[in-house]
Amino acid sequence: MNIKNAIGSLQLGKKKAEPIRLYTKWGESFDENSVLPEYPRPQLVRSSFINLNGCWEYAIRSRKSVESRCPGPFNYDGFIIVPFSPESLLSCVDRRVMPDEVLWYHRVFEVKKKSGMRLILHFGAVDESCHVYLNGTCAARHHGGYLPFEIDITDHIFSGVNDLHVRVTDLSDSSWRSCGKQSLEPGGMYYTAQSGIWQTVWMEWVPETYITEASWMPCFDSSCISARIRTSHEVPINILIAQPTKTYDADTVSASSLLFESPIAADTVASGKTCRIKIPDMRPWSPEEPWLYPVLITAGSDTVVSYFGMRKVSCEKGSDGINRIYLNNRPYFMNGVLDQGYWPDGLYTPAADEAFIYDIRQMKDAGMNMLRKHIKIEPLRWYYHCDRIGMLVWQDMVNGGTRPKTPLTLYLPTIFPAITKHVSDRHYFLFSRLSKLSRKVWLREMRDTVRHLYNVPSLVLWTPFNEGWGQFNAVSVADRL
Repeated sequence: MNIKNAIGSLQLGKKKAEPIRLYTKWGESFDENSVLPEYPRPQLVRSSFINLNGCWEYAIRSRKSVESRCPGPFNYDGFIIVPFSPESLLSCVDRRVMPDEVLWYHRVFEVKKKSGMRLILHFGAVDESCHVYLNGTCAARHHGGYLPFEIDITDHIFSGVNDLHVRVTDLSDSSWRSCGKQSLEPGGMYYTAQSGIWQTVWMEWVPETYITEASWMPCFDSSCISARIRTSHEVPINILIAQPTKTYDADTVSASSLLFESPIAADTVASGKTCRIKIPDMRPWSPEEPWLYPVLITAGSDTVVSYFGMRKVSCEKGSDGINRIYLNNRPYFMNGVLDQGYWPDGLYTPAADEAFIYDIRQMKDAGMNMLRKHIKIEPLRWYYHCDRIGMLVWQDMVNGGTRPKTPLTLYLPTIFPAITKHVSDRHYFLFSRLSKLSRKVWLREMRDTVRHLYNVPSLVLWTPFNEGWGQFNAVSVADRL
C-alpha cells in the first residue's frame, strides 16, 4: 500500500462543495398519481391489495410542542408524496427532520367492512420509531427503520371514511440505533440522512383464517423442497408446485393460472409443520439459469402464490487445499460490486420499480454475477428481481452503534493490519458498542432480517459487520447467524 497516496486522498482542509441535486430518468417522468403501484410482496401474493402510496399531509414539529404528542387536528405544513422521505426531492418536501423533531403523516381512506374478513395494514419500512393511529387510537408502535411490520386494524376502523396518522421520530446517527450510511452531516463516505416512511404502505383483506408465512428450504442433494406454512388458525394446507420457469412474473401469475392445472408435485400439511416434497427432474437455480418454481398455497378460503429456487451454497476445500465458495456443488467465482442503494432524487427509495430492474440488468450486462447490498435492506421487490433475473446477493446487516471511531476501526487496520488484527472486538468502547441495549437490539434485528429474507434464492452470503462499524463479539455473532 502507498501510504503517501492514501493520505493525499483524504479531503483534509478542503472546502465542502455545495451539493448538486440530480434527478434520475425515472424521477424526471415521475407520476405523483401512480407511485410504485406494483404488488409490494412478490414472495407471497394475494389476488388484490389497496395501495396507500401517494399524497399525504405532513407536519414537522418540535418534540417539546403540544402538537408533537397526539394526532391532530392541527394545521399541517403541506403535502408529502409517500413513500419518499421528506429529505428527498421526490417527496416534494425537501426538508431535513432533526432528532429533536417529530414528523407527522396524515391521510384518510374509505373502506366497507366485510363480514368474516380482517383488514391488515402493512408498512414496508419506517425510519426509525413510529406510532400508528387509526381514528385517534394508537393501533401499534414500531422501532427499527429497515424491516416491515403489519397491523390488524379491523377493530380500529369503520365502514366509511377513516383517519390514519403516523408519528415518526428519527435520531439518525446521533444514537446507537441502526442507520446504515445515513448522516446528519453527510460527506465523504457518509450520505444524506433520511426519515419516515420510505417503502410502500398498503392494505389487504384476508379471511379469519389466513396464511401468515411461507418458508422454503431447498434440499438440493435429495431434490426435495422443505416447506413450512403458518396460518392464523389451525387448518389443513394444500401446496401445489408448478413446472419451473425462467420467466417467472409475480405480477401476472395467479391462483387461476394455467401453470397450476398440471402441477409437478403436491402435498397437504398442518399449519406450522414441516414437510419435504420431492421435486422431479429438478432444475437448479443459478445466475446463468434462474429457474423458479411457482407455488399455489391454499388454507381454507385463503389462497396465495409464492415461488422458490433450488440451489445450494457451501464452502468446500479444493484439491489445492484452498477453501472456495461452491454453488450447486461446483466451485463458483463471484464477481460483483458494492450496491449502496442510494438514489439522488429518492434517497433510499427509487422513483420506479423499473429503476431496480435497470440497475440489476446493467450490472449483469457488465459481466457481474453478484451484488453486495451495503448496510441496507431493500424492498422485497429488489430481491425478487435478483431472483428472476439471476443475480447473486451478499447481504449486509445494517450497522448500528454510535458514530464509528474511524481512525481506529477503518484507517489503522488498512495501514497496520498486523497490529490491529489482534484487537479484540470485546473492547466495546473502541467499536462504538458500549451500550448493552444496543447490542441486544442489534442481535434481534439480525434475527428478524434473516427471517424476513429467508426465502430469497439469490441471497447466498451474510455480512454481519462492515469495516468494524458497531462490531462486537463477531465469532459468537457468526455462530448465531
